[in-house]
Amino acid sequence: MIEHLNKILNQLKKVNVRVSPKTTRKQVNLFDVENIPEIQFNGFPSLSAYQQHIDELYAEYKAFVTAFMVNSANQDHDPSHDLKIKLDDARFELKAFRKRYFPKSHTGTLMSRVEFSRATPSTKMDEATLKQSLLEYFRVELRLLALLDLLFQHHIHHLERFYSPHAIKGLSDSNPSTDELSAHAKGQLSLFPKGSDFTLMQWTRSKVEFIELFTAIYESNAIKPLGQHRLLKKDYFNLLMWFFNINIGHLEGSLSAAKNRKTNKESPYLKELIQVFTNYTFRD
Repeated sequence: MIEHLNKILNQLKKVNVRVSPKTTRKQVNLFDVENIPEIQFNGFPSLSAYQQHIDELYAEYKAFVTAFMVNSANQDHDPSHDLKIKLDDARFELKAFRKRYFPKSHTGTLMSRVEFSRATPSTKMDEATLKQSLLEYFRVELRLLALLDLLFQHHIHHLERFYSPHAIKGLSDSNPSTDELSAHAKGQLSLFPKGSDFTLMQWTRSKVEFIELFTAIYESNAIKPLGQHRLLKKDYFNLLMWFFNINIGHLEGSLSAAKNRKTNKESPYLKELIQVFTNYTFRD
């Protein structure tokens, strides 16, 4: 995660400015327009072209982080602790970079990084105008840093809110009573043991199969809430994850990945269930 982030930050370290003999019209205020020399910033001919480049950098990195979170959440072990460390490390790296290269109220530090060149020796540009133009490019980069920070905060908040690293501990945190052990020995399972906030049910198949099965049930409208309330998919899955003691850290991302996968759109698990039931009906 940090490796991909550093590729973006390394691009922001560069400040190569070239003043062209061409001029461009700039709206100074509501009524006035003036012609100013055209500048190239890191090889981009205009502010809008550089903004588009920055937007593409952010979109690519956002997609990478989302895919990373989804793939990690679909592992059989609990990845929340490792994910939070990676997100915290990436956010620390981002803050350290911003503090060093974009210090608040220190325009001089920004300008000291500029590598300046002219298309021709005679090309001139007013210093104040050049400085103002450069600040607009720096603001584009600052917005990117702010968006990256919000991206990390969003995923950290998601882990802290929806991903309980202790969810499966309910199976061992509370020892069953003698009566419960006796009932279990007789084949009677107590779903809600005393002193525990968790059931004694455990999902043993993969997380992908869990999503496929219960998404099919939800989309078939086989389960409806009592009264006029609407059954939200998030609430539906939260209940099932609690009941079966399974964690899916990035549920929305996992659902989207299952829906949008380009290959093997059919569910092998649901096919298997059909065969299992068919075998059951022929069993003596």
